[in-house]
Amino acid sequence: MSTNEQVAFLVALDGAVVGWGAGAESLFGYQADELVGQQVSVLSAPEGTSAFPRILSAVARGEGVEATETMVGKDGTRFEVALVVSPARNGGGRITGARAVVRDVTDEAAEEGRGRLAALLEAIDDAVYTLDLRAVIRTWNPGAERLYGYRHHEAVGLPGLSLVAESRHEDARMAIDCVLAGEPVQLFEIDARRKDGLLVPVALDLWPVRSRSGEVVGVSVIGCDMTEQRLAEAALAESVVRLRESESLAHVGGWVWDIPTGAVQWSEELHRIHGLDPAGFAGTLDAHLTLVHPYDREPVRKAMEAAVTAPHPFEMEYRIVRPNGEVRWLYARAEVALASSSENVTVAGLRGICQDITERKRARIPAEVTAGLRWIVDCAERLRRSPLAPTEAAIADEIAELAKRLLDEPGNGERLPPVSRS
Repeated sequence: MSTNEQVAFLVALDGAVVGWGAGAESLFGYQADELVGQQVSVLSAPEGTSAFPRILSAVARGEGVEATETMVGKDGTRFEVALVVSPARNGGGRITGARAVVRDVTDEAAEEGRGRLAALLEAIDDAVYTLDLRAVIRTWNPGAERLYGYRHHEAVGLPGLSLVAESRHEDARMAIDCVLAGEPVQLFEIDARRKDGLLVPVALDLWPVRSRSGEVVGVSVIGCDMTEQRLAEAALAESVVRLRESESLAHVGGWVWDIPTGAVQWSEELHRIHGLDPAGFAGTLDAHLTLVHPYDREPVRKAMEAAVTAPHPFEMEYRIVRPNGEVRWLYARAEVALASSSENVTVAGLRGICQDITERKRARIPAEVTAGLRWIVDCAERLRRSPLAPTEAAIADEIAELAKRLLDEPGNGERLPPVSRS
């Protein structure tokens, strides 16, 4: 029927069709005896929300309504219609239903949609094109020209597989078949072949193109050039490698303490500095402090907590004890990390570095001092093995403990046993 022709039908206030004329039969394909008594919702698109409940509520209040609606004919054909609905009254003036006047505006809406789509396709940077049921290119936007190098008149009519590297033809064919079966394929990454033969990485989204009756009649393809993203990923990977190399050369590792979660993260080099396999690190503050030398553990904890309480930068030197018993010296420095919300700014934790300075510490201690401390330890041990009063034995223990602690500080890479008090 003509898009200018209007048809009318009557609907009761409860939504039941009560009047159905020849014009409505022609437009929707239902005979009167098929539809009268049925709910008008049978004419609405199943996936949409029908406007009729809202319209009938307004009509019951005596209001007229103009609206647009997607309606479906008996054979599944969809219509975009313009509705003018007004109250239907009985002889006493009481509203008993609604008179709906319908005009098919599908062609008008399609023309308007095509205009908007054309403008969008002109402006969009991504490649957008369509394939028919034989996977032949049928439409081609400027973005596709830029990505693939083919002008519109060169691309239309080419096989869609000609845009793909030969080694990926089978994968592309399977993706197209899947879409023609009605299933979209999203973020399908593949090497695209340009007109000049150059291969470029692209991410494709493929969607079914359907007719008014819902039948799949083609494939819509949106292609995004991934070249810049691949270059950025490669540059990032290279920078990570360089960071690891520089950390290893400088014996510097990074760490982060996140207060809200309580998590502590170490870089790869910091695990090496501590002599700990990454799988053996629990990722908590307690695990971070466990390898700190027992004499330094509490001062380090207090300094970290003070840094986030004040807040102020954290900086100190302290010792760690590797799992094999080796004592190492670290220099640690960290800045306070902040987190902002809509209401205020809070301290999120610390973000810093640790550097192994053991060799530097060793270089500062003359060999004579180290030898003297070892001599003191030996003397204290001999005293402990001789008959002594309890007070004198305690003094010998303290001398041996202090000397061993001083030996720990410069470090000789040796493992010092704890003082026995048996």
